[in-house]
Amino acid sequence: MSTPETRAPSRFLLPMMGELPYFRALLRAVEAEFYDDFVLSTPVLDLGCGDGLFAHQVFEQTLDVGIDPALGAPGGAKSKPAYHQQAPNRGR
Repeated sequence: MSTPETRAPSRFLLPMMGELPYFRALLRAVEAEFYDDFVLSTPVLDLGCGDGLFAHQVFEQTLDVGIDPALGAPGGAKSKPAYHQQAPNRGR
């Protein structure tokens, strides 16, 4: 019988838990592990950027533009240095 391989805990989980509810932090950490090795070619447009937390914690480079059509969401992204520009929210 073989021994199960031990994996190191996600480097994203603890930072996410400091900002989000635990269940959401776990989901975001799994998603972050998936995107961690992606190499993004510029320009990068992040549709559905939310508050910018995910982009800020996952991607090493600052993304070019973040847009989120949900009311009130894009204003929060200004607190995180995740985007060079953020499109104004004109959702209704």
